[in-house]
Amino acid sequence: MSYTFSTHTHRFAVWTAARAVSRDFIGTESVQKAIEKSGLPAMLEQLAECGSLSPATFDSFHKEAVNAMAEQLKAMLGPNAHKATYGRVAKILAIYIKTKFVLPDPICSLSKMAHPPIDAILLKNLSKECRDLMVAQVRWTKLNEGEYFTLINSLRQRFDLECFWELEQYWLPG
Repeated sequence: MSYTFSTHTHRFAVWTAARAVSRDFIGTESVQKAIEKSGLPAMLEQLAECGSLSPATFDSFHKEAVNAMAEQLKAMLGPNAHKATYGRVAKILAIYIKTKFVLPDPICSLSKMAHPPIDAILLKNLSKECRDLMVAQVRWTKLNEGEYFTLINSLRQRFDLECFWELEQYWLPG
């Protein structure tokens, strides 16, 4: 087996994504299977090669990727399939992209368009600093696709960021 840097970053990205959603949800092995069976790594490599991306192009990819991973996770979860919400699976995707693409190259087109990981810490801090966003009651683990994109679009409109990951200035644990 050849161990490439791409394999190395893939494994680390899987682990970070799984850890980010593991509480009362699903383990690393299942997240890895969902990522790989959904074809996410190949889809992302193809998207990264596109050059310039628009928010609409990224959002279309996002819906396809999250729904493909959710389908895999729901099959694994059986009677707990309801836990594979759009919000949870979107966080898996966001952390995977952040680890594999944003951290190594924060200004590539994919990095600029990728959604930041939406979670309780980010939402809590945004609600304190930007009360007009009305995100204090949002529960990221419960978001469906429509609610998720309503949130993403309101964040895009409120913040004029060259790179969407810059929104993580509000991600301050503690």
